[in-house]
Amino acid sequence: ARDQALAELTSQIAVKVQNSFSAKIKESDTGLTESVEAVLQSYSTAALRNVQSKTTMLEDGRFEVFSYIEKSEVTKIFSSRKNLIADMVAIGEKYRNEGNISFALKQFYYAGILVLSLPDENVVIGGRNYTTAIPGLINETIHKTEFRFKAEYLASDKERNITLDVTFDGKPVSLIDFTFWDGTRQVAVQGRNGMAIFALYGASV
Repeated sequence: ARDQALAELTSQIAVKVQNSFSAKIKESDTGLTESVEAVLQSYSTAALRNVQSKTTMLEDGRFEVFSYIEKSEVTKIFSSRKNLIADMVAIGEKYRNEGNISFALKQFYYAGILVLSLPDENVVIGGRNYTTAIPGLINETIHKTEFRFKAEYLASDKERNITLDVTFDGKPVSLIDFTFWDGTRQVAVQGRNGMAIFALYGASV
């Protein structure tokens, strides 16, 4: 009963972003939904400190547990989450400078999710407004990432291999994941060391 009460308490801390975000992506990517929910739940659960509980035995022999946190403790949770947001953005910027676009964007997006779970209209940490900075970093990262045709190889009339040069801010990326529609399905590609190589089959040739 106490575990269930704690789970409900945890969900209240992350409910705003979890519900709205999950509703947007659940139909397209269940795995991503579960991943995001796990991120929010783990950060919320880890932040729970000094939880007070009241246990009452009901007439039918069952137990009722009421768990709560003092407002001052909730404030500490939000403060801890702000520090986590700043750390994630810093890590993302480090990855981006190294050309690891996949890991950089993951850090930026997760930090953005956590920003939405705070009650502040503008999340300002150390004089930096992360509410506007994170979308800016994501857009800048995407806009400065470029794909250029490099070479092709026709293995047959039903298979065409393509090589792309992939750069960020003019420098070869070390890691990037992307997808594209080939006319019949969504194709996942991973680029490494400045190059992305993939094959087109059948009608997509």
